[in-house]
Formats: sequence, C-alpha cells, structure tokens
Amino acid sequence: MSAEEGVQFPSDSNGKRSTLAGGKLIFAAAAGAADASLAEAISGEKNWRQEYTKHLTRLMEVSAASPENALKMADAGLDALYTNFEFVRDGANVRLPEAMAKPSAQRALSTGKVIGAMPPALTLEVPYEGKQLSGPALSAQIQAWADYGCMEPDCAAALSSLVGGGKALDLRGKVFVVLGATSALGPLKSLLLWGATVVGVARRKRENWSSLIEFARASSGTLIFPLYKPTDATASDEVLAAAAGADLMVDTPEIGAWLKGVLATLKAPAVMGMYTYLDSDQHVRVSLACDAVMREAVDSKSASGLAYIQTPSIAVDVPPAVHAAAQAAYNASWLSMLGYAPNARPAVKSATTGAPDRFVEDLFLSLQGPNYALAKSMQMWRQLLARCRDGVLVSTNVAPAARTASVVSGDNKNAGTVAVALEGTGYFKPLAVFDGETVSVCMAALLVYDVLNPASLANPRVSLAHPHDLLSANAFHGGYYRCGIKPAALAKLQFLSGKLLGRAKAPLSHL
Repeated sequence: MSAEEGVQFPSDSNGKRSTLAGGKLIFAAAAGAADASLAEAISGEKNWRQEYTKHLTRLMEVSAASPENALKMADAGLDALYTNFEFVRDGANVRLPEAMAKPSAQRALSTGKVIGAMPPALTLEVPYEGKQLSGPALSAQIQAWADYGCMEPDCAAALSSLVGGGKALDLRGKVFVVLGATSALGPLKSLLLWGATVVGVARRKRENWSSLIEFARASSGTLIFPLYKPTDATASDEVLAAAAGADLMVDTPEIGAWLKGVLATLKAPAVMGMYTYLDSDQHVRVSLACDAVMREAVDSKSASGLAYIQTPSIAVDVPPAVHAAAQAAYNASWLSMLGYAPNARPAVKSATTGAPDRFVEDLFLSLQGPNYALAKSMQMWRQLLARCRDGVLVSTNVAPAARTASVVSGDNKNAGTVAVALEGTGYFKPLAVFDGETVSVCMAALLVYDVLNPASLANPRVSLAHPHDLLSANAFHGGYYRCGIKPAALAKLQFLSGKLLGRAKAPLSHL
C-alpha cells in the first residue's frame, strides 16, 4: 500500500503536505466564523508547534461566548476539513465526500459473524488495583473517586445508578458500531458481555481478530465484522480471523457502504462510536475517516446516535463549581508561591444578554502536539453539531489518563517519557492515572447510561443552556479539571516524581 493512499492532509501548489499548515488552515477557518482577528492570528503564527495552545484556548473561549458561536465555529471547522483534506487512490486525488459517494466494487467487503453462547453478565464489575469491584465495594470506590476530585459528582451518580446491574445493563436487542474495535479504552468487550450486537471495525491483524472472535464466542453478544475476502459459511474461527479487517483511513468508502448494508439487515437503531487512536498525523486522518463514515450513517438513518471518548487534555469549558474548586486548590498549593501558573482562568463574558459567565481551562499538554488537538477538536465539533443542530443522540464522556500500550509502550517516540510521567502524576492531588481496563469498563457503562437513560444530556430532547454543557457532563477527568496548577506547568514535576519516587498510590475507598 502506498503511503499516499487514503485520507490525506491538504497538498500545496508543489504537491507537498504539511500537517502544521493544514492544521492552521482548519483552525483559522473555525475561528473566522466568529472572530476574524483570532483567525488572522492563527494564520500568521510562525511558531505553531510551540504556540498552538494559546490560540486554541482562545478558540474555545470564543466558542464559549455564545451558543451561536459554538455551532457556527464547529460547522466552519468541519466544512474546512471536508473542503481541503484529500482522498488518494490509484494516484488520483479527490475530496473525501466524492470518494465516499463512489465505493469500489472490486474492494467491496464481506461479512463475518460470531454469536456468543453465554447468558448475559448483567453485573457491573470494574477491575481496579488488582480487584474486581462490584456492588457496595464499587459504589464506595466510585464515591471515593468523586471525593478525591478525579471524577465529577454527576459522573459518579451515573455510574452508581448502574451498580445494581440487571435491566440497566441488559443490551439484548441493542446495536452498537465500534470504529476501532481493538481500542484499549473502547467498549466492545463490555457491550458483548452485556448482550449487545456489536459491529466492529479494525485493521487487518490476524492475532487481534482471533482474540476478539474468541472473546465474542464466550460472551452473550453477537460480533459482526468486515472481511476483506469472502469466506465459506462454515469457515473456522482461524479462517475468519485471517480474512477479517478493513483500514478506516484507506477503505473508508467501502466501510461506509458495508456498514449501511449491515445495519439495514439488523433493523434496529444503532449507536456508532469512534474509538480510534494513532500517533501524529495518522490520528487526524483516521478521525476524519471515522467522521465521514459516521456522517454518512447518520444522514442515511443507518445510525440513530453517535458515541465518543473525549480527552481532558485540550481546552475545556467547565462548570462554575469546577472553576471554583480549581481556584481554591491553587490558593492552597505551595506551588502557587513559586509562580506556577494557575489552572483557573478569568471568566469568559457571555455575548448573550443575561447569560452567565463561562469558564475555560487550558489543559493542553504540549507533548501531545497540534495534530492531537486537531483530531480531538474535529470530534468535538461533530458532537456539538450532531446533538444541538441535527437532533442526534450523542454520548461523549471524558476519560482520565490511562496506562495503555499505545500510550506507554507504542511506536510513539515519547512513550517512555509519558510512561514515567504517568507514574508520578498521582503525587499531585486530585490527579490520578488508571489502568486501561478500569477506564474501558467505566466508559462503556457511561455509554450505556447515555443510551438507555432518557434524562441523560446525550438525549437531544433534553435542553442545554449552551452546547458546551454536553462536553462537561459526566466527566471522569482524572483530576485535571479541578487541579490548582495548570497541567502543562506540572509536566516536569510529574516526570521527576515518577523517576525518583515511582508510581503514586491510587485513591482508594475505605470499604
């Protein structure tokens, strides 16, 4: 496969692709919908890699100033992505919408299916610090996380409502699409255990698909997945695993067409979730590919809802109580006396008469870079538009920092540094880091809460004072929202603490 195949950043007049120039182009377009001076500042920034965080924090502040700003900026940002990014196949460059409209018959995908043989496990069990927590022990731990400050009270209430299990976790007859089926933080395994039909999409890798198929067999759910080559109806699991998979960045049109066909046969409303993560520019490209598939599914009524896991390490619009907690934590911190920057920033005055102030925090970690910010921003833009303009159910919940293989031991050149920093993060209350398995189950439970609870803010029938309120609901942010010190200012101290002191103790309940 050519490196120039599939979803690509825009090319200039010389045919060169620059992720920095491409990112600036998109963010300037989003800013230009509400603040021409900010758009000009972004376009003219000479040191984007080092200075992007200040511009994107300001971008969030402009978006926070009014509901109208939030939606028109999101629309402009996504429009710029679809107008400027390209899809390359067989040496030809086209815009992504054009590619999506013309899937290749020669590359058409077949369907694999595995039906689990076990009864549904209708109990919420969360692995944490070497234990499987359920019942009163899990309830106590959830409350301990909220008391510690690494989880918001509404998130604790949502999770606690599911601790009793039973009907609240019964997903038989429910359909979910998981883009990024092998994601460490994704919900696929939990959904299968709770009886759902899960349509999973991930790249070709025999061992990964073999593991997923084996897991599905031992669950109560049904796993449906793409095959890049047809198999016999009686094919063994080994044959299925060898033929399974499709690349979201390259097979984007074919995945869209395949999903439309599969979901039509299931005849049940589907919630389609994006759980992909790749390094650097690939994160942007796969996020846009997923968005194209999700947009097509919503437009064709193949999907009735969208789902995401959001990051705490971007600019965020937080509730007043969270802002007050961050300010109080800063005032009480000895680091404030050493000149460390505060997390709490001045209020954003609303452009709407009579509307309350908004509070934006700069939680960017520069090590993640502007490509990460662009990938997460485009996801956020789609969430806002789908929920608040298009009337689509949108489940988006913030997940805390987690020790996953892709973060601490992957191909990322910064993996070693990040791994050490995560070990030291917990020395700075209320920050906490979790194992991927813990986060995965909690995020799956919050997804179920959003889908089954009509009072959830994910439901478009529930009114919002501001579109951003969707983004701050049920946040399991790992303490970043309530931290007194700006996270970027703590990065070196976290690394040194991890290097010298090892892993910090986890917040535990006393039950």
